[in-house]
Amino acid sequence: MFSVSIISAAFFAAAPNGFCQAKSDLVARIKCLGSAIAGQDLGTSIIIELGNTTNVQANTIGIDIVLSKDTVIPLKAAVFQPNWSEDVLLKGGREFVEKIGGMSTITVPLKGANTIPADTPTGLYYIGVFVDSTNNNSETNERNNTAICPINILGKDAPTPPEDSNQSQKPDLSVGKIWITPLRLFTGSRTSLHCSFQNVGADLKGTWKIVYLIDGVEVYTQNFGDIAADVSQDPSAPWTATNPGIHKFGCILDQGNNIQESSERNNKAIMEFRVHPRGALPIANPK
Repeated sequence: MFSVSIISAAFFAAAPNGFCQAKSDLVARIKCLGSAIAGQDLGTSIIIELGNTTNVQANTIGIDIVLSKDTVIPLKAAVFQPNWSEDVLLKGGREFVEKIGGMSTITVPLKGANTIPADTPTGLYYIGVFVDSTNNNSETNERNNTAICPINILGKDAPTPPEDSNQSQKPDLSVGKIWITPLRLFTGSRTSLHCSFQNVGADLKGTWKIVYLIDGVEVYTQNFGDIAADVSQDPSAPWTATNPGIHKFGCILDQGNNIQESSERNNKAIMEFRVHPRGALPIANPK
């Protein structure tokens, strides 16, 4: 009696010599402090989880930790400089992981100081992580290599808010990442929509809902209640691909704004994906 392994086409792409090349798929999750002071060393207060969602091992993975004013982390190696600039690499913010096996998740050991530039103005920022920043690994999806967490930066000339300030006592729902499984879709394919989120603020009391949209049309709604600080979840929903082409999957937390949060800017995320005609064999991700 023989056993047969069935491997999805999502793990392969055409190689120059005509053979198929297996690929990994690296994803990330990040946690950080809710606030910090310009010039502060964040060090190991940042927690980064690195995952690999295929069976193919990834090697020599560069990891960049950056500071951004928006939620979009560029898919290119960051550049360090001592002064603040958009998507600047934190001092000591480049790490390397020797390898990660297939279908694995690890916590990345951070060795750098991860210093916020001393001249960073006061405001809301995002600590971002970009995995495989040195592009050493061929992946099934290069668009899911980033993750963010919000952080309030106090300039050195700004007064430090009291511990019991109203802002610090508010909950804060934050989207971590969104993804689709399987990534390679054909018309008629059944897939799962995912949106991971975390309450990065104080304990949340009350009812609210999460909404998934495809091309702006609501396809899934789930009601939630109380969520304690630092708790994370990643609800999934089934969806059947219909029309071929490029589509947009969106996730919205607390649609209707039932919950007063310390930030409303981190409640949404959108990603693009492609649905292929039945019978087609894609070899590349949509650009």
